[in-house]
Amino acid sequence: MTKYILFILTFKLLPGSIRAQELFPMENAFWQTTLQCGVDTFRLDVFSCQDSFYQGKVYQRLYETIKTQNTEQTYPLGWYRTENEKVFFRNGLGPGSGFGVKEYLLYDFSLEPGDSVKLVRIWFTPTSLTIFGEAYYSLEQKPDSIAMPQGWRKRWLVNAHSSLQPFQETWIEGLGSTYGPLIRFSCDTVLATAEVQCFWHHGTIEYQKDPAALCDIQFPPDCLATLNTSPSKDQGVFISPNPFTDALQVSLSADVKPFGSLQLYDMLGRSVPTHWLTTGNSYILDRGSLPNGIYFLCIQSADNRGKVRVFKVIAE
Repeated sequence: MTKYILFILTFKLLPGSIRAQELFPMENAFWQTTLQCGVDTFRLDVFSCQDSFYQGKVYQRLYETIKTQNTEQTYPLGWYRTENEKVFFRNGLGPGSGFGVKEYLLYDFSLEPGDSVKLVRIWFTPTSLTIFGEAYYSLEQKPDSIAMPQGWRKRWLVNAHSSLQPFQETWIEGLGSTYGPLIRFSCDTVLATAEVQCFWHHGTIEYQKDPAALCDIQFPPDCLATLNTSPSKDQGVFISPNPFTDALQVSLSADVKPFGSLQLYDMLGRSVPTHWLTTGNSYILDRGSLPNGIYFLCIQSADNRGKVRVFKVIAE
């Protein structure tokens, strides 16, 4: 697929992942929905794939796969990022589409009863053109909780005031809307809207609308990104240990040319001051006072300023 981004963050699937509870999933997420329209059954899968770094911020790309009995097509939807209690979205609908010019608000989990906020959604039916638009969402009562396989999660009941289709939504912590993260998929002829049947995250089914239903999750293996406790290797670059406590070492194989620069960024895309010690084909980062957290290590080659490789590392 064509990618109109500054660079792609590429990771390998390795055991021992470390992650905290999120208001909205940032990677390895798969929402499976089905829609019955008369005698026809449609399936719409939305999944996150590949971290991207754009204008100083880290985004995750969303794709949709539409399936019928005879066809299956996958399209890029756009990119999203989280910041505090909000989720932002840049549309890029259609094959080969790039970052949208405008960034929209997708979720606001800080809503209080009586608050109203404009959020973006996509409306479409199996035979109609996609409608990309915004609606005003309001929270009518304080959030409550719902039991999930991994424990109790916060739940928001919100009303959407839209000229296209006024409706209610349920948001669940770590999942998003029970109608899907971004899309409202409806029938043309009957009043039916697809709902999330299964939600898969980091290899685990975290939500099932019907516990007896089959969760046929087909997450693309090249989209998997996890954090690991083992040394990582990528095309002649060795990073160890990861997570790290006192120091992080980046080593090169003999056939890899020295780096032009190494720069660390936090989850909001802010550059973090660092001090690197060079010893032969190795670069050592002294932890110093660096706070615990997840960071992106950006490595730029010395002979090609356009080539950047990025690794996810953890300070703990």
